[in-house]
Parts: sequence; C-alpha cells; structure tokens
Amino acid sequence: MEGVLFLLVFHLLRPRAAVLASLLLIPALACGFSLLSYSTPVRWGSFLPVLLAILGQQLYERAKKARSDWVEAAAAALGEEGEAAKPPARSERSRPR
Repeated sequence: MEGVLFLLVFHLLRPRAAVLASLLLIPALACGFSLLSYSTPVRWGSFLPVLLAILGQQLYERAKKARSDWVEAAAAALGEEGEAAKPPARSERSRPR
C-alpha cells in the first residue's frame, strides 16, 4: 500500500517536485505504516527499503524516458537537417558515361 501512495506522488507532480516531496514523504510514510502495523513508529526502518527502492525505480524510469525523448528529438532534428542538406539528385542526362 505504501508503494501505491508513493507512485501516486510521481504521477501527480512534476519530476523535480516529486523527488523533493518524496524526500519528505519517505520518513513520514515509513513512520505512519510502522504505527499502523506495529502500534509504534519505532520500526519505521522495516518500511524504508521498500520506499527507497520505489524511489530509485521511479527515478530510473523518468531518466530513461527523458533520454528516449531527447534521442527522438535529436534524431528528428538531424533528419530534417539531413534532408535539407542533401544534394539534388542527378538526372540521367547529367550522368557521366
């Protein structure tokens, strides 16, 4: 359940705001779920690895998507420039024999 709440933050907020919010949310969620599960917030460390793994996975996915978007944009820009820079095709008459 803590993973679902944490993922919701990443889908509702921009990447930078989501990371900053998650840095505040990770300890709060860990303490809250420790309180719900064990009736004491002292065992928050049991929930910390799961939340940190979700944060790492979300950051990796965001970086992978940003990289693929950048590569597509660069390929499109190069494709447009490449077609404009191509020399005109030679006709059959101007071909040397």
